Amino acid sequence: MSSPLLVAPLLAAQLVTPAHAREVRARGIVVRATATTTDDGATRGELEIRGEGGVQHVELGRREVSPEMLLQSIDIVDANFDGHLDVVAIREFGAKWSKVDVYLFDPKTHRYTATSALSRALSSLSNPKFDPTHKIITTYDIGPSNPSRITYGIDGSRLHTLDSCRFVNPGASHVGTLIRSHGGESTYTHLRLSAGDLEPCGGI
Repeated sequence: MSSPLLVAPLLAAQLVTPAHAREVRARGIVVRATATTTDDGATRGELEIRGEGGVQHVELGRREVSPEMLLQSIDIVDANFDGHLDVVAIREFGAKWSKVDVYLFDPKTHRYTATSALSRALSSLSNPKFDPTHKIITTYDIGPSNPSRITYGIDGSRLHTLDSCRFVNPGASHVGTLIRSHGGESTYTHLRLSAGDLEPCGGI
């Protein structure tokens, strides 16, 4: 299973710079990220993005992750499969999941934004993995409670579900129903999992 921090294919050549700073490059895009620790132990970050739109500064604000985790999460990937590279940065992190902010490049304004409807939809996904080659996004949650794996496509400015697998186990951690859906058809299978099986839908 991949780490929750592996939120995108490693398309970028990554250069680590000293003291809470990191630079990531891919196909003419350069992202320099910096992170500082606040007095109360939180992390604040900032991005300098150099690319198609010139130079843009993005204030990441307060993040409840370490500076090292924030910096290592920075990636450059075509997250919406439009041929333009986008920028991803972790926003939230838990024991079984992570969520990211997705800054999509807008070819009309030549700016990166996380406020469009599609940006917000992508940023709501749990543990997203972007696959520009096949133009799919896969998300997953591990067990023991209600593990899932869902694959999405993009239709214009909207996400749509291609297929999904969920293990619904409200009463006992290892007994429940595996629900697989594809093309509008669903199958239901009653299962008893082995003690160590936290991913009945398959890992990433």
